[in-house]
Amino acid sequence: RSRLQAKKIRDSFEGNDNIVFCFIHADFKQLLIQQLAPQQKEYHIGRISNSSVTHIHFDDNVGSVVDYCNTDHLQSEEISY
Repeated sequence: RSRLQAKKIRDSFEGNDNIVFCFIHADFKQLLIQQLAPQQKEYHIGRISNSSVTHIHFDDNVGSVVDYCNTDHLQSEEISY
């Protein structure tokens, strides 16, 4: 399933400068990263935080992870406990 989804992403957006968002669960996210950035094995295992953002950039159809499991958007000084 991840291989098919990665192919759909590549086929739909290859060659343009679009930003694409995928809202997915952690296990599938790992599998999709394996398909989109296979050369970056350090991102193929490990913990994925809920609501995290991973940024993959493509250059000549080669995906590379720019930011992995970033949760900065969840941090706020306005939140009080």
